[in-house]
Amino acid sequence: MATLPFPARDRAELYANAKNLTIDKRFGWGFDGTVFGTDTGTAIKVLNHQALYRNELDVYLHPQKKEISSLSGFQIPKLVDHDPDYWIIEMTVVSPPYVVDFAGARLKRPEPFDEEIIAEWTKSKREEFGDDWPSVKRLMFAFETRGVFLMDVHPKNVACR
Repeated sequence: MATLPFPARDRAELYANAKNLTIDKRFGWGFDGTVFGTDTGTAIKVLNHQALYRNELDVYLHPQKKEISSLSGFQIPKLVDHDPDYWIIEMTVVSPPYVVDFAGARLKRPEPFDEEIIAEWTKSKREEFGDDWPSVKRLMFAFETRGVFLMDVHPKNVACR
């Protein structure tokens, strides 16, 4: 995967300066990238890899074209802006219940998984989400019926409360 030689914080600051924004704090980070909050109440996600940026942007554009801001009671951040040079996506900040982080989502149905893998994954998600697991399954189904396949479902990306 293509990567940039500049750290996420530097790219976020370059983007923020160009947009007259101030970075308030770091919301989170992981394999996909780093998310910073701004003084205008938006979030800037700086992706670590070009392929992840392109994928996440495509997924954000998909519900926006259909004017979908929530599904199954979960808020979806709205794309505010993006920058292909710095691999940045700026979005609205949402409150629970919400679904965020679409770098691992797909707009094409993934190849079927082995039944044993699916059973283990389901058991793991049931443990992670507890009583909220049925709501998360409804959310995943609602996305699938709209052509988006959530592949990275965990409590940091899907907040129920």
